[in-house]
Amino acid sequence: MPMPLPGGIRMDKAEAVSKNEFKYHYTFTQTPAVTAEEFVRSTKPALTLALQSTKGKDLDMFKDDKMTLIYAYYTMDGKLFAEVKLMPEDYIKQK
Repeated sequence: MPMPLPGGIRMDKAEAVSKNEFKYHYTFTQTPAVTAEEFVRSTKPALTLALQSTKGKDLDMFKDDKMTLIYAYYTMDGKLFAEVKLMPEDYIKQK
């Protein structure tokens, strides 16, 4: 079931797309105010920081398994707007 999130975005589903990739699907509930490039440029650092600073069983599993996380954002008409891909080296803090 879709879950509305702040900022005019709705999470539609999350799925394992392979043994080492997990993908989140989001839809904008309003027209994006920026270009796809600007969106990726501002979103990737925020997602990276959130993953680095958040603890929990689910996130720890992704980190332990060195999963690639893919965040796909679609417009209201179902077209892919932008995709942010975080490799393990992007979000796992170096010790």
